[in-house]
Amino acid sequence: MIRSRDETWVRVEDASSIGAVRRIAITLAESCGLDEHERGKVAVAVSEAASNLVKHAAEGTMLIRSHPEAQAAVEVIAMDKGPGIRDLTRAARDGYSTTGTLGLGLGGIARMASAHEVYTLPGRGTVISMCFTAAAAEPPEPLAGGLTRPIGEEAVCGDAFAYVESGTTVTAMLCDGLGHGEPAAAASREAVRVFQDGHDLPAVAVLERIHRALRGTRGGAVAVARLDRAGGVVRYAGLGNVSGWIVHPDGLAGHDLRARHRRASARQAARVRLRRPLPQHARPALRRAHRPLGRRRLPGPVRALPRRRGRRPAQRRRYAPRRRDRARRTDRAVNTSRLTTVRVDDDQDVFAMRRLGREVAAALEMSEQDQIRVATALSELGREIAMERGAGMVVAFSLDPGELVVEVSFAEEADGHDTEGVTLAGRLMDAVDRVRPGRLVLRKRLPRGAHPLSIARLRAQVDALAPASAMDELRQQNHELATTLEEVRRLNAELAETNQGVMALYNQLSAELEETNRGVVALYAELDEKSMQLRQASDAKNRFWATVSHELRTPLNSIIGLVRLLTGPGGDPLAAEQARQIELIGSSAETLLALVSELLDIGKAESGRLDPQAAMVDLVALAERLRMTMWPAKGSARVTLAVRVPPPPFAMLADEAMLTRILRNLLANSLKFTQEGEVLLEVTHDAAASEAVFTVTDTGIGIPAEHLERVFEEFYQVPGPEQTRVKGTGLGLPYARRLAEAMGGTLTLTSQAGAGTTAVLRLPYEPDDVPVVGRVLIADDDENFRAGLRRMLTGFAAHIDEAHDGTAALAAMAAAPPDLALLDLLMPGLDGAAVLQRMAGDERLRDVPVIVITMALAGRHPSGADAVLAKQGLRRDMLLGAIRQVLGGDDA
Repeated sequence: MIRSRDETWVRVEDASSIGAVRRIAITLAESCGLDEHERGKVAVAVSEAASNLVKHAAEGTMLIRSHPEAQAAVEVIAMDKGPGIRDLTRAARDGYSTTGTLGLGLGGIARMASAHEVYTLPGRGTVISMCFTAAAAEPPEPLAGGLTRPIGEEAVCGDAFAYVESGTTVTAMLCDGLGHGEPAAAASREAVRVFQDGHDLPAVAVLERIHRALRGTRGGAVAVARLDRAGGVVRYAGLGNVSGWIVHPDGLAGHDLRARHRRASARQAARVRLRRPLPQHARPALRRAHRPLGRRRLPGPVRALPRRRGRRPAQRRRYAPRRRDRARRTDRAVNTSRLTTVRVDDDQDVFAMRRLGREVAAALEMSEQDQIRVATALSELGREIAMERGAGMVVAFSLDPGELVVEVSFAEEADGHDTEGVTLAGRLMDAVDRVRPGRLVLRKRLPRGAHPLSIARLRAQVDALAPASAMDELRQQNHELATTLEEVRRLNAELAETNQGVMALYNQLSAELEETNRGVVALYAELDEKSMQLRQASDAKNRFWATVSHELRTPLNSIIGLVRLLTGPGGDPLAAEQARQIELIGSSAETLLALVSELLDIGKAESGRLDPQAAMVDLVALAERLRMTMWPAKGSARVTLAVRVPPPPFAMLADEAMLTRILRNLLANSLKFTQEGEVLLEVTHDAAASEAVFTVTDTGIGIPAEHLERVFEEFYQVPGPEQTRVKGTGLGLPYARRLAEAMGGTLTLTSQAGAGTTAVLRLPYEPDDVPVVGRVLIADDDENFRAGLRRMLTGFAAHIDEAHDGTAALAAMAAAPPDLALLDLLMPGLDGAAVLQRMAGDERLRDVPVIVITMALAGRHPSGADAVLAKQGLRRDMLLGAIRQVLGGDDA
């Protein structure tokens, strides 16, 4: 942890760091004037960010500081060198996780922070910036910014930066003072002062002034960048190991600022980044300066030096680490080795062993809590083995790569499995292995990033320990207990703060959910109101059509009758012009009567009052009648009308009037829009689908693809020159499709402009010529589903009764016992299960086959049901097959 002014840098490597980061952030938020509610948000967001570093990142670091551009605001920046986030948009959604967690981290940060930004590079790492302000304050929007931090244990940073905005121009300077500590910081501060005094000068002139000012200091590497946003130009001047990037919409361009002066023009440049160099292994494109700025005089004209002919480019230099660093790494290289061994025979030895374990853990850079855990585990084993059982024990401390190993050896007869001391030690240490009777091996992992001393120095430090009395060790234990108690109190306080943040988040989500629910309820109410208005409008339209049709049919029939009297054989002779005019009157009246009849039929169809009356229909006779009646409707002598029906007597159970209207409409359309060629009506039997297929084909003008579905809309007519010659209302095809659906069939069109049209009508057809079942009862509370089942049973059942609930179903069965019952389980009042029980207790109804068709229990038979079908995806062939199987008519 590094503290500098009001900035705190924390390395987040394990779960214990999360609490430390949270405490620092809450303390700073309180000092910045944030209220309890806002501090709770800070606690939640910072905890989530730190938790993400522990779970996903490597070398995670967090910066907590007061915002540099706001009076009462906290800024938190989390940085790592982890795998990065490949899909940032998806990761920000609640519920998305790659580690099996709830996936609320980034989403929670976004909700808690007043402003936040995330920058990530897959495979390189992630940076999350968060800003927390008071509820009424707006977060600042900085134009530029940067971070500096002390290295190692230094109190100040040797780097500094500054930037100045003037109109549409932004000038930035970064100085990397030579070395570190206060001398380097003094050089950087001097560079900032000179830059601020002369920032309006050209970049090269600013660099020269800084160069002269740093002659009396250690010097440093300096870069100056000026961004002209109006002209889209970036100018650089720099010396030393400072790297820069131009960020623009097309990507990221890297520039090595080793040259003394470089000018780059990018018309779409957005901003400039300057930074100190990365470590040597992570920056293959960077170079080190041979001398720092301030140790040499700048030449006059600044220009790039030409490369000498015949020489190969200088190879990148690899610098060895400083001698102090090399010695430190050698001193910290650790191999598996024994540190020390101690024999424990009495209580004084137990105290000494406890102290030794704590000191070894401290030397290995374990946390204070881990030191207490190691010492407590050893003292419990010593108390149980040496003091209570009176057996001596030998304790050996060793160091394996990444963990401390403590081997405890004692007499086999003193060994006891799962004793209290061994159990407690297992909870305190990472692992306790029983190698054999009389030997235990305790293991404790070293903290991540720890750099313990060498074996020799560790041994020397352990050997230098002075003996401690029982009173000293007791005093130390009391101190540890007090420290642990204080830590527990802090954790309780943190937990309370976290709970406040969680409650704030919960209250916020609850408020949002409640607001959303109110909107949904209001939307449903509005939809219900609109639906009611639509139903009322539809009812009014149907009543209007019925009234108008009724009122107009009588006078139209009178006009047609008078016309026939005037033109008939018993009337007075008429002149040729008079006869022609009267024929026009009669033709117009007949056309208007046909229109009124179609309107009435459409009204019936929309109100659901089309009830097919099934009867045996001779399809050969029907086709021949249609051919004879439609022959005069040909518009041209070059058009032929033909019908084709299979040779054997072909009859089916259907509503003859409805079937005739559908086929007449299709033939009339084909004849009207065919000027030359053939109109063919063909009847076939599709045995696989148990359907009769009526196909009307013509060689007329056809229908463009974009109009194929719209022709089934009421009053819609395909635009074209033929509409001026052929009159129509646009109601025929919609009415024909409604009739087909009412009969349990379908009507489809295929066409190609200029090549003709094919209309296909499919109706249920059973080749046995008689219904398979006499009376069927449909019991379901869904009126639309009952209508669908009725259509499926058309031609298959002679009589179909309907009931909207269980009570009505029992009443219908009592009045006329059915041959088959189709029953839904989920009905209001008396449900399907109760109906089955009542039927089982009635002598007249207990033998009635029952097929349950429901959305529930689709995979098993309820008691009393002969078969179960699911409503979802129910087809006619599935229903008829189940009925045949239940009635015993289909062994397959």
